[in-house]
This record gives sequence, structure tokens and C-alpha cells, in this order.
Amino acid sequence: MTKDDPMSSIKTLDHRTYSSEAYPEKTQVNGDLPVCPLTGSDNVIVLETFSTSLLIECYQRDLGLDVSSEFKNVQRLQLCHCPSSDLMFFYPSITGSREFYQKLHDFPWYFPETKFEYDHAATWITPHQEILDIGCGAAQFVQKFPETSYTGLDPNYRDEKKNVHTSHQILTETIEKHAMTNPHGYDVVCAFQVLEHVANPREFLTAALTCLRSGGLLILGVPSAESYVTQITNLVLNAPPHHVTWWTDQSLYSLAKEFQLSVLDLTHAPLESWETRLYWMQRMAEIFGTKQTTHFTESPYRRLSNIAAYLGAGLITPFANPPASAQGSSVIMVAQKEYFTPS
Repeated sequence: MTKDDPMSSIKTLDHRTYSSEAYPEKTQVNGDLPVCPLTGSDNVIVLETFSTSLLIECYQRDLGLDVSSEFKNVQRLQLCHCPSSDLMFFYPSITGSREFYQKLHDFPWYFPETKFEYDHAATWITPHQEILDIGCGAAQFVQKFPETSYTGLDPNYRDEKKNVHTSHQILTETIEKHAMTNPHGYDVVCAFQVLEHVANPREFLTAALTCLRSGGLLILGVPSAESYVTQITNLVLNAPPHHVTWWTDQSLYSLAKEFQLSVLDLTHAPLESWETRLYWMQRMAEIFGTKQTTHFTESPYRRLSNIAAYLGAGLITPFANPPASAQGSSVIMVAQKEYFTPS
């Protein structure tokens, strides 16, 4: 894999087939038991257990990144499922350091200039509204609203790159810190491809909603756990220390219920140009791979089939257009704050 191409590996497993009968009982990791980070429920199912050394090796091979220090003394991870919320999450939750994200920012594909979720979110925003963009990166989203009141937050983005796209205010602080001094300060709060990186989504969402005025809109864009992304085995960018939660449509509705939000819209993005090779890689893996039973594996055959799928996708992508109905990796939820009292 090169800096110009965000690829990895492959797999197919429908999360809707998960059941307590089919998967092992909860087991302790570092002396603790997994708890759903959205609901706090301890009624969770462990889907897979795998070594952190597998991820360390894959990050080095696929992206040229040494992430060994990110895992510290954690030797293994569990992929868990909360039946009540439908949220999938990794346990323990190992999130990336500032240094980790600054290395990712060096990849030109990490912040696409245009995305469907920006265009879709823009249809819900009117002029003169005050917008808070959490995890704003280089503030690509504000290009849709050059005259609006916009504040971006990104504690990981390099200072010298902050103002590439805007003269608006961009702060290198967390949403939790921002909420302490800006309660009810915004008409729209957005977080595009952020929630899946957060170890404590409940704390994150509490702070985001504290910043939102009554009747305001919360717009979230996340990778869909029902897209091709979770069908790619050993896809390191869909694993710690990058992604720590996997969101289905049902889990987003569960989120809205937890925070008394009215869901106004839930839309899956179409396949976008920057992800075409990943799409074909997943399709090719269906041809080269055997029946897939895990998302993370050290199987030599699976690794070889991933390489074949990656190379095959590279040959197909310049000449074959995906079907018009092909679903992209992201899902966007627009929800309205009716009332909210931080607990």
C-alpha cells in the first residue's frame, strides 16, 4: 500500500446472524468485562478475540506505520456486540494518540476534498445559522457556507494546516472542553467521521448536545457497519487505534432514543470515487476467498486472497464502473434536539 492509496484486506459476515448461542461467553480482558459504551449495558456478546500483534503487523505492512506504542501493554482485543443497541465495539477501547493522527494526516487521501455527506448535510442548513463542526480537519465542510458563522474543533490537526480552507475560527480543543464555555451556542452541530474514533460516545454526545440549542440539528456521518467496509478482513483503518466502534442503522436509532432525539433523516451515501478500489477489492475477495467467519485473522490463505483481491481491484478500477446502486461506506443521520438535560 502507498500513501496515495488507502487499501488493506477482506471478509463477509452479516452481523444480524450474531447470537449468544453462536458466539463465546464474555471473557475478561485485563481483569475487566466489556460494557456497551453507548448504553452502559453489560449484556454484550463477544464476537471475536484477536491479538494486537496482528493489527501492529497490518498497520506496518499496509500503511508503513508503527503503532506498537499505541497499544502499550494490551495483548489482545475483543470485538463485541450489544444486542439492545446493535452497537459493535472493540474492548478495551484503544484510541489513537495525537501523533498517530498527525501521521495519518500526511496521507493525501485521508481528508477527501469533496464528500457526499458534506453535500447532503448542506441541504439541512440555512444561511445565518451558527455551525459547530467537530473533528473538522482542514475545514472542508465550511466551503459549502463561506458566509456562515462557523466554528471548527480538531484537537489533532496540525496548527500550520488548520486554516487551509477558511478564515473562520478553528480551535484545537475537545468538544468536552468547548461545551463548558459554549452551552446552547449553535443551531447545527456536525461530526463527520468522528464518532467511530471516540472511546466514550456517550460523553462525546452529551457535550455535543450541550452545545446545541433546543430545536437544533445534530448531523452525524459514520462508516456504516452494513457496508462493504466491515466485509474486508484485517482492514486496519476499521480497527483500533483508529476505529473503536461500528455503527449500524439500528445503533444510530438507539443513539437517538438514548438522547431523546427525533430522527429526521437517515441516508446511506452512494459509492464515491475515492473508495472505488476498496469496493472492487471486496467484490474480488468474494471470488478469491473462502467463506469468511471472522473480521480479523492470521490465516495465511486469507492474507494471500487479500493480496490477490487488492491487485485484481487495481486492474479493474480504471476500466469498470461500479453499478449505480452500489452503496458507499458512510451513513448520515440528521436528528433534532427536542429537549436534553445532561446527566
